[in-house]
Amino acid sequence: MVTKLEDYQDKALECETLIMATLLHPTFRLKIFAHCWPEKAQEAKKILTKHFEKREKFLKNRNDIQKATDVTSVAQTDFMSAGPTDTLEQRHNVSVGPADVTSVW
Repeated sequence: MVTKLEDYQDKALECETLIMATLLHPTFRLKIFAHCWPEKAQEAKKILTKHFEKREKFLKNRNDIQKATDVTSVAQTDFMSAGPTDTLEQRHNVSVGPADVTSVW
C-alpha cells in the first residue's frame, strides 16, 4: 500500500497543474516543498517563476491594448456625444408621450 501511495505521489509531483495549485494555496506555498520534498523545491520555484512571467507578459500586453482602446473610446465618445441621429421617433414615426406611446401614422 505504501508503494502505491509513493507511486501516486511521484505522479502528482510530475504534474505541473498540481504543483502550481500547491504553490498558490495560501497555507502551503513553497514552504511545503522545502519541508516535504526539498529536492523538488527548486524545480517548483522555476515552474512558479515561469508561469508568473508568462502571466505578467499577458497582462502587460492586455494593458497596452486597453490603453490603445481607451484612446479610441475617447475619440468615439466625443464623436457620439453630439447625440444620436437615428432616434425611436425618427425610425418609427412614433410620438412618445409621458403615459403611453401612440402611433402618428
